[in-house]
Amino acid sequence: MKKLYLLTIFLLCSLPLIADSSLSAYASYMNTDSAGEGSGYGGRLKSTFLSVGSIEIHGGNVEMDDSDTTLYPFDISLNLRLPFMISPYAGVGVGYTLVDSTRPSYEDMKTLYAQLGLEITFVWFGLMAEVRAQDAENNDFDGVTGNIGIMLKW
Repeated sequence: MKKLYLLTIFLLCSLPLIADSSLSAYASYMNTDSAGEGSGYGGRLKSTFLSVGSIEIHGGNVEMDDSDTTLYPFDISLNLRLPFMISPYAGVGVGYTLVDSTRPSYEDMKTLYAQLGLEITFVWFGLMAEVRAQDAENNDFDGVTGNIGIMLKW
């Protein structure tokens, strides 16, 4: 039983190295219901499984237009995709956003989101674009986010 447990851990840890994986850098634009607009950047690590599923980890930095608020979102999502050179995908995710603001009503928050995206891949690189509808614990940050960037595949 111990050997099976160790083998399972080994396979799960090595999955990102042997699976269809990618690392992306992207520019981000956020339009919230109450807190205004913001822009920033982020990174994404994606690992594909069963050729139609993927798991993604995002991290980023978004500075709101009021210049008094900066968001640091971190999240994880599960997606279904069509495995082609031009690959649309849809998914849902959960996250946590650290908020650095002089406004006392803005605090760190949990988030839920749904996303639609498109990847255009070549041999070892590609382009990605996605739109996310976000439901934040602090309703000031509910809204839509758009990301566009480049990716490296292995």
